[in-house]
Amino acid sequence: EELLQAVDVEGLEPANAALVHLWSARTYIDMGRLRLARSELDEAMRIDPSSPEVGEEAAWAALRSGNTGAAVAAVRAMVPLEPFRSLIIDPRKGVGLEAPPRRRLMRPLMDAIERDVRFEADRDVVEAILAWWTRRPGYYQMLREARVRRPSDLEILIAVSLAAFEAEDWEVALDTSTAVVSRKPSLALMHSVRGRSLARLGRWSEAIEPLQRSVKGDLQQLDLIIWASDSFAMNGQSGEAIEMLEAAKKIAPWDPRIRERRFAVLQENK
Repeated sequence: EELLQAVDVEGLEPANAALVHLWSARTYIDMGRLRLARSELDEAMRIDPSSPEVGEEAAWAALRSGNTGAAVAAVRAMVPLEPFRSLIIDPRKGVGLEAPPRRRLMRPLMDAIERDVRFEADRDVVEAILAWWTRRPGYYQMLREARVRRPSDLEILIAVSLAAFEAEDWEVALDTSTAVVSRKPSLALMHSVRGRSLARLGRWSEAIEPLQRSVKGDLQQLDLIIWASDSFAMNGQSGEAIEMLEAAKKIAPWDPRIRERRFAVLQENK
C-alpha cells in the first residue's frame, strides 16, 4: 500500500497510471477495505475506460461485497473491453507495468447466482462470457449456444462477434457485428469488426465505410485506428493507412506498433 501511494501517477502514460490505481484497488480488496478499493477502481476507469483488467476487478469487488447483481453487470460490461488486453509498456522510460493476475470469477459468481434466483436467467450468458474470457476449451460453442437461447442479448452478440473474428469465422463475425451496430450504432468496436470482416471476405468496397466510422468521434481508440490502417494497407490504400497511423501517433507517440507499421507500409510501397 505504501509503495503504491508513493507512485507519482501524474508522470505516467495514462494506461500505466490506470494500472497503478488497479493494483491499489486489488490491494485494498485483499485487505477487505472495499470502499477504498471502489474509489481506486473508479479512478482507474476514469483514466482508462477501455481497460478490461479494471472491468474484471470491478466484478470481483462486487462479489466480495455480496452484490451479485453488480457482479453480473460488471461481467456484461467486460465484453466489449476484451480485445484491449495488453502488457502496458512505455519505452520512453524503459519500464513496464503488468496487470495483476486474472481473478478466477467463474466458480464464485456461478455459486452466487445459484444462491440468488433473481439472476438465474443470466446464468448461461455469464457462464459463456467467462468461458470465453478465460479461453476455456469449447468457449466458442458455448457462446453460439447462448446466442441461440438468447438471440437478442446484446453482450452475447458482441462476444460471439469478437470470438468469431478471432476464429476467422468471418460470416458469423459480420452477421453479429451488423446486428449489434443496428441496435448500438455508437459502438466503434463493432464497426471495426464489421469492416474488417467484410475486408476478409473480399468485399473491400463495403468495408471502407464501417472502418472509417470505427476511427471517428471524440473517443478515438488507438487499437481501432491501428486495425483500420492495417486493413487499408492490406488492400492497397497506403496513403489512407499512413494518415491513420499519423492520427494514432498523436494519441500515443510512445507506442512502438505505430512506428513498426508505418515503416512496413513505406517499405511495401518503395
